[in-house]
Amino acid sequence: MGRKNLYTVLNELDFNVLKEISRLHSIILEKEICFPKRSISFKEYVDTFYFLQLPFRGTANSFDELLDDLGIDFLSDDEETLFLFAELLLGLNPHSFDVFEGYEIEQRTAVSIYNHICSNIKEICRRTNHKIVKSDGHLIIDENNKRTTLAVELTDDPDLALSLIEYTHYAKKGHLEEKRKILSQIGLYIEPWLKDHRLQIAGYKALESDAGFLLNKFHIRHNNKEGQNAQEYIRTINEKDLEDWYDKAYNVLLSVIIINEQINISGEIRELKKNYQWKD
Repeated sequence: MGRKNLYTVLNELDFNVLKEISRLHSIILEKEICFPKRSISFKEYVDTFYFLQLPFRGTANSFDELLDDLGIDFLSDDEETLFLFAELLLGLNPHSFDVFEGYEIEQRTAVSIYNHICSNIKEICRRTNHKIVKSDGHLIIDENNKRTTLAVELTDDPDLALSLIEYTHYAKKGHLEEKRKILSQIGLYIEPWLKDHRLQIAGYKALESDAGFLLNKFHIRHNNKEGQNAQEYIRTINEKDLEDWYDKAYNVLLSVIIINEQINISGEIRELKKNYQWKD
């Protein structure tokens, strides 16, 4: 299976880095804050009221100078530029800085625009398996689950790639049926590997056994709460504990996808060893 990087996969899912950079840029340029004599953009508001208070401005004297210092190119389709720009915008919260007295109404508008920016960034993070975290008092963007990213890059099924990312999203917490459907989808994808026992043959018998056990006994692929496939433990388990097991199952199934790639690589190495003379 050919490996793609995360952003190649996301492009196939109609996630466009350049478009997202442009949308964030348009918010700070086009969303206006009304003053008695004129209206100014959010970017102008930052420059006017609190740019010099930004702890990360270095020696830049304006927002444009800071953008230049950071090398942010709004025509870039590079994901690192997108996240750098997003982190810069996250640091512009109007509530965090002193503004001139008498401009409380304008500040509320600025906060509303900032919340719009944050909403876009949260959606970008959701779609790219990232999250916003606080580090040393600053908001930064970090990868949500590195194993998810690796599994996404290894899968050749775009729908599954999106589902792998969706599973980790905070909005899925407590939604057992949605999680169950994703786990069942992953199970269908890896089923050929479980059936031909390639994991067991390669020395991963326990992983193969665990994956099959969880898929077949934990109300994922079969109705294990009632009927002929009912399991006593599943009939009596509470939803929180079942969700915990679903999350464990998700990590087990990620391991299957990742280990399968290692098995493929090992096979290529065996062929290489067999077809050429190698010196000790």
